[in-house]
Amino acid sequence: MPRANFVGSTVLLLLCLCIATPSSAQQTFNPSSIVPNPLVEQMLRAAPDGEQIVELKGYVGPSTADTVRLYADLMLSRYIEIPRNAIVNMVQEGDPKTGLVKLYVRSSATVVVASRFSVNAGSLSLRASALPGARPRNAVGCLLYGIECLAGNVLACAASAGCIEGMTP
Repeated sequence: MPRANFVGSTVLLLLCLCIATPSSAQQTFNPSSIVPNPLVEQMLRAAPDGEQIVELKGYVGPSTADTVRLYADLMLSRYIEIPRNAIVNMVQEGDPKTGLVKLYVRSSATVVVASRFSVNAGSLSLRASALPGARPRNAVGCLLYGIECLAGNVLACAASAGCIEGMTP
């Protein structure tokens, strides 16, 4: 019986505390307490004439004095080379040794986007000619054009657009 009294008293005490403590809904809100984020202010100062800023997220790789290479993922098959002078800010996410970074880049910057696509040499004989206007001879050729297109090969994208029409049975 004493345990029941203890539990009952504890519940009663907690209820009293909840009623006596003002909730966040009851507190008054002061609109002047809203202040700009320092990161936003810094980026706006770095971008002249209201130029747009683009957020690029990835892993920093080997870079030069003029450019920073940012890998999209740890497969290291896709990356962007960004001029250092176009980067207005960087934010490290998580562990500096293993985490992603966010680079904030001027939208007017000219960047280089690259993809690496590996294929074993034996399958190259199945590939249709890479010359513009060439038509693959079979479905495998069309498929390879599609894969190369996904890997970022613009000519392969153009060639795959009319791929099925030119196939031989």
